Amino acid sequence: MAPRDSETINWIDCAPPGKVTEINVLLSPRAAPGYDVWPGMRSMNTRLVGRFDLDGGATVWVVYHEPDAPDIQQGGPGSGSFFRGKGPSDATGNGLRMIAFGDAPDGSRVMFEGPVDISTEALANMQEAKGRIEPDL
Repeated sequence: MAPRDSETINWIDCAPPGKVTEINVLLSPRAAPGYDVWPGMRSMNTRLVGRFDLDGGATVWVVYHEPDAPDIQQGGPGSGSFFRGKGPSDATGNGLRMIAFGDAPDGSRVMFEGPVDISTEALANMQEAKGRIEPDL
């Protein structure tokens, strides 16, 4: 299957620079037939990816929107780890990606996924912290 050729996949384009794509999966009471409004449509300018009704009577909605990208350059409280025995020496080369989980100010859980660009200074700091950063086994 070539990208964007499937009738069963609703592709979401990448957000423009300075924005992020935020995808939400929501449950609500069953939507009324013919009801063409979804969660966050007006208040958050969300766009509908899809929806389906569950046997128990609820509706599952998948919506997305493109808020401003948060400033994650300075990091914050928390600790990092490497995946499955990887360490600072593996954080080189092109095509590096990261996943970060955290808590938003409103109490919701968030996940960020994106490219990683490691500076020489950051790599030196990781090498120095090698004993303090445990691999995620």
